Amino acid sequence: MPPTLCPVCGQARPPGALSPAELASDLKLGGHQRRIFMRLAEAGRRGASIAEIIDAMYLDDPEGGSLTAVNVMRVMVCHLRRRLAPTAWRVETISAYGYRLQRRA
Repeated sequence: MPPTLCPVCGQARPPGALSPAELASDLKLGGHQRRIFMRLAEAGRRGASIAEIIDAMYLDDPEGGSLTAVNVMRVMVCHLRRRLAPTAWRVETISAYGYRLQRRA
């Protein structure tokens, strides 16, 4: 992944300095992965419940999404984790609740 340039000074910015929207754009996240990532970014340290993530995934679906939405969400989180691997961010599981976006130490 090429470095993102600062719009002000033109110098390369470290991966941890990107906003969630900029990182989603740089990683070319689309569809469900982008919606999951942005929902987790909005939720902050509290994280987002599985229901909140599914709601975000199927926001435009008048029927509320697939009957297998939980399975689809888990697969998308797995793919998102792989996409985030080279960055300063990771998706952390919150037992019996959902997920949160966490900056790597």
